[in-house]
Amino acid sequence: MQTGIIARVREALTAQLDPTKKYLVACSGGSDSMALTDAMQLAGFSFVVGHVEHGLRGAESLRDAAFVRDFCAARQLKFGFRQVQVREYCQQQKVSLEDGARILRWQALQELATDCGVAFVVTAHQKNDQAETFLLRLLRGSGTRGLGGIRPLRDNILHPLLTFTADELKAYCRERKLQWCEDSSNQDVNLTRNRIRHQLLPLLEREYNPKIVETLARTAVILQQDAAYLAEAGKQAAQRCLKCTADGQVVCDVLVWRTLPEALQQRVLQEQWSQLEPQQELSSVHLQALSRLCRQGASGKKLILPGSRCCLYAYGKLTLYRQEPLKNCGMPSLVLKWDELVQGKSVSVPGGTLQFKVVPAQPFSPGKDRFVYPWEQLQALGPALTLRTRLPGDVFYPYKGAGHKKLQDYFTDCKIPAAARDQILLAAVGEHILWVSGRQGAGWRTDTTNKVENWLQAEVRKGE
Repeated sequence: MQTGIIARVREALTAQLDPTKKYLVACSGGSDSMALTDAMQLAGFSFVVGHVEHGLRGAESLRDAAFVRDFCAARQLKFGFRQVQVREYCQQQKVSLEDGARILRWQALQELATDCGVAFVVTAHQKNDQAETFLLRLLRGSGTRGLGGIRPLRDNILHPLLTFTADELKAYCRERKLQWCEDSSNQDVNLTRNRIRHQLLPLLEREYNPKIVETLARTAVILQQDAAYLAEAGKQAAQRCLKCTADGQVVCDVLVWRTLPEALQQRVLQEQWSQLEPQQELSSVHLQALSRLCRQGASGKKLILPGSRCCLYAYGKLTLYRQEPLKNCGMPSLVLKWDELVQGKSVSVPGGTLQFKVVPAQPFSPGKDRFVYPWEQLQALGPALTLRTRLPGDVFYPYKGAGHKKLQDYFTDCKIPAAARDQILLAAVGEHILWVSGRQGAGWRTDTTNKVENWLQAEVRKGE
């Protein structure tokens, strides 16, 4: 009959996991994950063991992978393996090694889960991890949601061992005569979490509260309950404020946002960030910066956020997007010669097909999906018509407008956010803009209109 820690771990697993489902168990080879893997098998659950090698510790890391693989072979457990390149990823994405390793590890585990046909990933995070996470987020600056730390269930990831300490899981391993690997990087106090583990927590335990781990873990659970209530209210508020665009931007209607209680304003901004970057929590410092941006209402103001992400406030909208937004409208620049247009050229553009014709009478007035221009005046502007995005020096004469103006000034008058301007398709001859797609076409000299014999017409035929 099982007693003590073995029975307690088994009871925790059977209380939180469904014996009819299949799981992926994340196993690094450390004492926590070895205890989890053994207990899962002892309790009779169906699962695959997943191991991620981060490419950071050389031979030691490969040793750990071989250890877990051999353990699975001896136990007749299915083994899944992934290698990731953390340093390269961190350089590209400009994130820390700790954050990069975490992001790639979760991605790899999700890939393994999909390949193995399992719905849930089970990890061995325990009470000490919870206390460390609480302090880490407190020091970085987090609100209720962040200080709630590790949830028993988040998305499809289960953490059934949060009620056990690291020492208890080591005791489990010793009682079950399990070996485990020691990760030398866990001793590197250059890493923030390790300094918390080896320096801050022992100091708090020694000088302030001998049960500090228990206290912080309990506080995290209380905050989880508060955060869950506020999160639901925040999601309802976010539905009123947020909109995702086709090109991956997340836009907040700041005028609606300003009517919300301050506690919900923060959660809407966090939800906006989560829709762009679901793998990374935004710190309270960045949330406060976003709040100030929304309250100040200075159009054109831009902030750089973690992970090469950006935000821009313009004309009552706060837009979050990935650094270096799209520089074109989804199609390459295209030069069309006059004889091609005479022959009735058709060009695929976003939203349909742009059909050109040269006709003897003005067929319609310019609009957001069509434009027209006197044929002879057009040819006098330059040697060819170009479909492209904006360039320095562009000028535009809006149809029925007061005169020519810089395209940049036209965009400003129309309150088009700076982040969107490089994505608008234009028809131009040289620097003369004939059409701003989705907005309007250009006007022309009216002193010779009555003498115009031919006109160029261009119209977007949707769905073609």
